[in-house]
Amino acid sequence: LRAELEATPAIRVTPDHGIRETLRLMRLPADTALGPEVAIQVAARRGVPLVVLGTVAPLGTGATITARVIDVRTGDVVATATARPERPEDIVSDVARVVRAVRAQVTGARVDSLSPLPAVTTASLPALERFAQARAAASRGDRWEAIDLLDAALVYDSNFALAHYLLGDLLWFVDRQQRSEFHLDRAIGLSHRLPPREQLIVRARHEQLVRDRPDSALVAWQRLRAAIPGERYGYEGMAWTYRAIGDFVRAAAAADTALQLDPDALAPNFTNRLYALLAAGSVADAGTLARAHTDRVPWAEDEVRMVTAFLRGDTVALVTMLRTAFPADPTGMRQREAARRWQLVYLAGGRLEEAERAMTVVVRAAAVQEPPRALLLQARAELEFGGSPDHAAALAREAFAWTRNADLSPPAYARLLERVADVAARAGDLATLDHVERFLEAKDRGRGLRSYVLALRAVAAYRALAAQHWRQAYRAAVAARAGAYFARSVSPLVLLTADARAGLGDPAATAVYDSVATWPVAGDGDYETWVVMRAIAARRRQRLADTAAGAPADSRNNVSMSAGSSGPAKR
Repeated sequence: LRAELEATPAIRVTPDHGIRETLRLMRLPADTALGPEVAIQVAARRGVPLVVLGTVAPLGTGATITARVIDVRTGDVVATATARPERPEDIVSDVARVVRAVRAQVTGARVDSLSPLPAVTTASLPALERFAQARAAASRGDRWEAIDLLDAALVYDSNFALAHYLLGDLLWFVDRQQRSEFHLDRAIGLSHRLPPREQLIVRARHEQLVRDRPDSALVAWQRLRAAIPGERYGYEGMAWTYRAIGDFVRAAAAADTALQLDPDALAPNFTNRLYALLAAGSVADAGTLARAHTDRVPWAEDEVRMVTAFLRGDTVALVTMLRTAFPADPTGMRQREAARRWQLVYLAGGRLEEAERAMTVVVRAAAVQEPPRALLLQARAELEFGGSPDHAAALAREAFAWTRNADLSPPAYARLLERVADVAARAGDLATLDHVERFLEAKDRGRGLRSYVLALRAVAAYRALAAQHWRQAYRAAVAARAGAYFARSVSPLVLLTADARAGLGDPAATAVYDSVATWPVAGDGDYETWVVMRAIAARRRQRLADTAAGAPADSRNNVSMSAGSSGPAKR
């Protein structure tokens, strides 16, 4: 029966090896008999819309041969053919007649197409269906819906390793690190039962999100790509890890391949490619990408236009764009997004009062990482553009409290607390600097996690800066920059090295300030922070030039961190 159907051009029969592989993913022996229930599950997983079930029963000296065709989606029998050969030697010819009858009915049947389910290991078809729905929800950016679906999948199969893996991945993204690590640890604990492909997927993400080792994660993803060149997960994972180590050109390329392999998976592949291109300084390519997907990702063109305007220093274009993109009195998320962008525009121009009003809207919205980011941008600008050091220190303490009470990943804690340390040191708030250091040490728990090690080096550099130990500050800053982690703000550290050189009277400080003024800053994944750092670097460079030209020194404009401001002493 199978051989006859395979000879029919209009019918494609699932190969034996594909059936065996699917049985293994169902945790069944490869030689399991394909009874009705098993056969329908195999077909559903592989996206095969029809199942042919054949039986042969002895009848006198002959037999009864029956073939039923079942619609996998509905379970309905859509075709039946029967033959009753009277002698054993008639069976083969009667099978051919059954095939012809099945062929005639099947080729004319109207059957809905069926998409294949992900080829991952679980004994439960309902669990796998919810896993597939969760992947689709995550791909379109509906992460909370995906999380709910994965929780449901685990009700059906609590040992579903890839469901634990994907749930841990999404919980990391929405800043639920403890739950994320629980599920990723669970996935690792179950991984010995998985085929090599799934083992590599689980191990790679666990290395990055739990053990904070993106280099090790990258090796696992590269092994997966070498073994299965068309594996979307391999390129998607490499995009994440290349971003984490600051290699944005390779991150953009990997995300592009992942997007080509699965055009529906806009999240994270589109966003990974977009932000990697922006971080690499390939703004024109980012614009091309955004325009190609404007129907599905309408915000992307505005993001690219905003970055372009910032790079050009085109304030008129920025204001025009923001007024167009965010009409008066937006509400909800749009209000928060509008306020976040307006604050950045105001801070770049040193307009502290207007920036703080926008900051208040961002903080009130209470999205997990955006409030401390807004507070720290405001605080750093306060120190430079005539604000109060005490007010800046208070904003940094508020950002620290917010961060300390959140449930973040090591890179998220590190990148926020490095900037708290920056403000605290420059405002002379050594107590907060101590609190930051102790918090990072407590979080690390002696594990030597990459993000915490680098952040503690940065804290040491800012502590030396606060004491005006310029040579020590410079060396510590260089050590802090000897590594990268996900979405780290590098420009504040570059500015720190420039300040240390200036404190030493090194004329090379001018060139370092200039390097902050040019995007991209090597390894920097945070252009928003860079916008404020660029404005600060430009003012400090000008101060050095004025000093070299013999202009009178402004006591508030030196590198002493207890003052740290320039311009009129008002907010």
